[in-house]
Amino acid sequence: MVPMRPETRAWWSHVWGAGGYVVVQRGRVRFVGTTGERHGNGMLTTCFLTWREGLAQSLAEALTRRGVDAVALRMVEALPW
Repeated sequence: MVPMRPETRAWWSHVWGAGGYVVVQRGRVRFVGTTGERHGNGMLTTCFLTWREGLAQSLAEALTRRGVDAVALRMVEALPW
């Protein structure tokens, strides 16, 4: 799980073109205590990164089963520059 900052130089250098998968959820991460009490939302938009297709799809499905809209996206293989 990493901050989703596709406008940054680091994202372009280390994520785009790496040939992996990104799992994006709608909204920000919500923090919930052990007894179900809400503790607010994260300050940044986050996503999950993996290089295993099956894992990305399984994670997106697990999040969806728990009421979080999520989708697994294939990253580009290589950038032209």
